Amino acid sequence: MAEEYTEEGELAELAAKLRRRLVRGEIREGIDRVILAPAAELLGPAAAKVLSGSADRRADELTDQLIGPDRLAAADAARVLWVLVPRGNASWWRSSLGQALAGASETAPSETVTQAEAARYLGVTRGRVAQLVKAGQLRTSTDGKPLLASVLDRLAGVQ
Repeated sequence: MAEEYTEEGELAELAAKLRRRLVRGEIREGIDRVILAPAAELLGPAAAKVLSGSADRRADELTDQLIGPDRLAAADAARVLWVLVPRGNASWWRSSLGQALAGASETAPSETVTQAEAARYLGVTRGRVAQLVKAGQLRTSTDGKPLLASVLDRLAGVQ
């Protein structure tokens, strides 16, 4: 029986390491896409290469904050990382970083999005968002707009 717990513990540890590696890699790819590629275009490859070391260290820091146990640090990292969210790519939210970001983001309880925005986040049609609202699977404000926190919860698999 003790052996079983050890195997489960080792499996959980391995899963956590894999998740960290995936999230860190996606953060680094986002930094490359959003910051380093434009820097290379504007300032030249040498300047981007100088920034690359800082990007590696910052990716490590943000990963540790985002998936670590400190929820305030995770929320801070999530606020910083929102700049990496690609617009118009709903499938991104199913990535390791998208899931971690959705789970760590803190939003004001009353912050809303339109049904079209909720649809883009969730990768569904506006009609499907309307169905989710009607079925009570997406919480809304008094004016019927989906709450951003509810949309993020659904992305993170929290319901």
